[in-house]
Amino acid sequence: MTTDQHSASSHEQTVGQLQRRWILEGWEKQPGERFVFKDKVGHFYDWDHPATSLHDTFDPQSRVAHSPHEWAEAFETSFDSMQSALHAVTDEPDILVSGDMASATFEFCARLEAADGKVTGAVCRTSHVWGLKDGQWTIIREHTSCRVVPLEEVHALLGKFEPQKL
Repeated sequence: MTTDQHSASSHEQTVGQLQRRWILEGWEKQPGERFVFKDKVGHFYDWDHPATSLHDTFDPQSRVAHSPHEWAEAFETSFDSMQSALHAVTDEPDILVSGDMASATFEFCARLEAADGKVTGAVCRTSHVWGLKDGQWTIIREHTSCRVVPLEEVHALLGKFEPQKL
């Protein structure tokens, strides 16, 4: 393996681990836990990149955020009001690294319990573009497409995949 191949492989592993942590740590919420975007997931994002574009079909307003600040405005209040959010990776990150940019796509399931106790199940596919800046990989592009699924499907997926979280 050449030095370039080893470096690309190392970057792929790092980005894959970050992508898993982004959902399994960043967007996980236990009952009673506060969700403050900058504290929970802020470190995954590049707060200064001029080409930031973030979109999630789960957003009822279907916004495209052009900064993590806008993304926090879109999700912090609704996510903080949730009782809980549980996730499991159902399709491992598929990563392509070229220089200081990486593209990564993966699938996860979510069990989201709202403040009123209503529980929603979803399966989502997320694609990220990561940039390497000052030795750290951070998200500069994000697109998540979600579909609501029966709770039985999410519970089965959580039971199957949750033990291998990190």
